[in-house]
Amino acid sequence: MADGRRFWTIFGTAAAAWIMVGGLYGALTWSDALARVNGEFEAARRDCVARYPTPERRKRCIDLHEIVRSGNRNQILFERVLIAFGPPAAGLAVWLFIRIYRRLR
Repeated sequence: MADGRRFWTIFGTAAAAWIMVGGLYGALTWSDALARVNGEFEAARRDCVARYPTPERRKRCIDLHEIVRSGNRNQILFERVLIAFGPPAAGLAVWLFIRIYRRLR
């Protein structure tokens, strides 16, 4: 087997294994992280109801915390995708950088 083909076989196998393990980690920790985010939202919602007597102010406060909850949910999703795909992508980027550097010399 040629060296290039061997490299891609090893890299592809290692990347696929890493992505599968990272995806499994993301799937197993997703419910706990989401429960924490939803718990923080519910606590903030209760605080809004207790703090503001008028419905308009309550709604604004709850809307603000819904935006925060959405951002936190997107953050935990992005972190899990980054854990799964980041190292293989970084390895590919390093390999490409070395290859380009060698060609320019």
